[in-house]
Amino acid sequence: MSDREHACNLLTICRNELRALRAMLDPAVFGCELFSLHCQQVVQKALKASLAAHGLVYPRTHDLTLLFDLAADSGTDLSEFADLDWLTPFAVRWGYDIESVGELSLDRAELVSRVEGLVSCVASLVDQADGSQRPGRG
Repeated sequence: MSDREHACNLLTICRNELRALRAMLDPAVFGCELFSLHCQQVVQKALKASLAAHGLVYPRTHDLTLLFDLAADSGTDLSEFADLDWLTPFAVRWGYDIESVGELSLDRAELVSRVEGLVSCVASLVDQADGSQRPGRG
């Protein structure tokens, strides 16, 4: 599988997850920890798709700050979305410890919009990438 194909596969997962996020907008049905975990997963996979499209081997990590930094080091400017790195703890600590979440005030629709923006931006980058290199999985 080429890097571009791998990146496209990750983006397909992102789009499927985005459909789930849109269905999770009601906080009375889905708690903030579950909603935020899914947001984190989309951001993580989108960033890894960006790296894969450049033929880079990305680390097995949930650390969004690290992934944004790696994207920047590869020449990809996703800085307008870098503030989404606050979602990192939802994949690790908050995904397993509900008491540490507390009550968060989230504008879910706005957060989904920001995550969709990142996925759209990465999809455009992937469309421009040459898919002839080795897979970017690590």
